[in-house]
Amino acid sequence: LIDEIQNIEKWERFIRRIYEEGYKIFITGSNAKLLSSELSTHLTGRYFKIEVYPFSFKEYLIFNNIEFEKVSSPNRINVMKAFDNYLVSGGFPDFIKYKDEEFLKRTYEDIIYKDIITRFGVKEVVAFRKVSSFVFSNFTKRISYKKIAENLEIKSPISVRDYIGFLQESYLVFELFRYDYSLKKQFVSDKKIYVIDNGMRNIVSFYFSEEKGRLLENLIYIELKRRGHNIFFDKEKNECDFLIEEKGKIIEAIQVCYFLNEENKEREIAGLIESLKKNNLKKGTIVTYADEEEINYDGFTINIVSAVNFLTTKI
Repeated sequence: LIDEIQNIEKWERFIRRIYEEGYKIFITGSNAKLLSSELSTHLTGRYFKIEVYPFSFKEYLIFNNIEFEKVSSPNRINVMKAFDNYLVSGGFPDFIKYKDEEFLKRTYEDIIYKDIITRFGVKEVVAFRKVSSFVFSNFTKRISYKKIAENLEIKSPISVRDYIGFLQESYLVFELFRYDYSLKKQFVSDKKIYVIDNGMRNIVSFYFSEEKGRLLENLIYIELKRRGHNIFFDKEKNECDFLIEEKGKIIEAIQVCYFLNEENKEREIAGLIESLKKNNLKKGTIVTYADEEEINYDGFTINIVSAVNFLTTKI
């Protein structure tokens, strides 16, 4: 078992050498450099990658000894209470166990300083921290490097791009691309930003109860990542939160809305239907806090599912 070896120069060659001597090797680390192209070059077809995220909701329930296989039973109240906590507190095991906010603060600061500032040799530390705080505050929103640079008075949008890249390599944030057949358009279009854990986000940035819709969207995004999906968002006249791509084809469209009501239902459905039509799909999903319904709209089937059921039953 070797931990954090990615900090050593030419570590991939060392791993290949001991692998060829017949050893079974487990490598662990806290950033994406561990999954570098150099590793692919030296160990093509001879390694298996596992990305470990904070607890899923299923794992959270198991950790807290809460039965979830029969959510419709009287136990549903316990499951919903657990979900309310999980939505805000996130899935870092030590935080769940000890309820110590300092743990999340220390974890965040350790990653910022050790995995990013020190490793990448960040010189403009104040500017970098501004960008980190900005993206944590604006999670689930579309971002523009140029606008961030202007708002934070940072000299170059390229610096903003690099800083967000550092955050991504350290698994603190993720950029979501707009789906387009043109790769060039994907790269130049505004991205959406998501964060690794709701609990960490709420410690790093201020939490307001009206942000539960964004917390739910972030939670669903991380769950889709955890399941290994290739994810995009869609934006034409309307917006669809998540498109799942497989072998060059969109196979599923998912909208997330905390509460569906008369003010937003038409908009949420319109965004979903637009994506279904564009990608020749007949069924779509809207994930909500608690609603459960199947509706037929303009020849399309829309499954409205609760977050609890989506997180505990959907494969």
